[in-house]
Amino acid sequence: MEHWDSFLKFREFLLQNTLHIQPESDICELLSDSFSFLDNSDYKIRDKQVYTTLANYFESENLTPYIRQWALDLLSGETYLLDKILNTEDLPVACKRSFSVLLIGNIITGDAKYDRQFGVLALHNLCQLIIQYLNLEKVTLGYHEKYGWIHAIAHTADALNSIAQHPSSIMMTHRLIVSEILKFVDLFGQKSLFQNDEGGRLALAFSNAIVKLEQIDEIQNFWTKDYVFGEPFSQRENTRNFLRAVYYVLNKQKIGTDGVMKWLEAIFD
Repeated sequence: MEHWDSFLKFREFLLQNTLHIQPESDICELLSDSFSFLDNSDYKIRDKQVYTTLANYFESENLTPYIRQWALDLLSGETYLLDKILNTEDLPVACKRSFSVLLIGNIITGDAKYDRQFGVLALHNLCQLIIQYLNLEKVTLGYHEKYGWIHAIAHTADALNSIAQHPSSIMMTHRLIVSEILKFVDLFGQKSLFQNDEGGRLALAFSNAIVKLEQIDEIQNFWTKDYVFGEPFSQRENTRNFLRAVYYVLNKQKIGTDGVMKWLEAIFD
């Protein structure tokens, strides 16, 4: 396979912990070749080998600020995250988009873990781009017999969850995650039901964002005054069911603030 030797070389450097002595330009070249496997139709290669290796690297202390930014620029662009975004037939490319957003989430998680000081505005702009991808993506399959896990919704939820928990994530970003997930849940629910844990992973991202909002009045106003199809969210069955999952997540992880928990309990009374 083309570029396979480059991937094996990169993995060897990672396993031997010698990436830090390689020129950054060489690492970028090896990564670029490795990214080419994100649309590989063999999920054992794509998921088990390539993605796992890349995710481990992006969440490690070996990732330099330069390579982090280079990888983010490439993965979030039209070559990967937005490649053929309106195409519903090319499932390998849909896999590439989905695993691109998942890798972006890994980069954000590693950034928070090692306190690399991701810029507030840069993180918010990245959040906007991920939400744009979520709203544009038409291939919403979970598992496919030939291509394995495509999982665009779940992978996007994981990336948004990484953003919600990042120290540089501010109120404006938390508000964006809360409002956009709620809108997506309502609109998507008109067409299909969540499966393969997409709803649960969206609920986790929503939960980690909503507990960061300081003013519960802001949540209540959004809940009762924002409209979809002429009705406020508070009257929509899809969003009410989704918030039951959010309540479960907050209870299980014991991260719910008093204001948020009381608001959710009042909805279900």
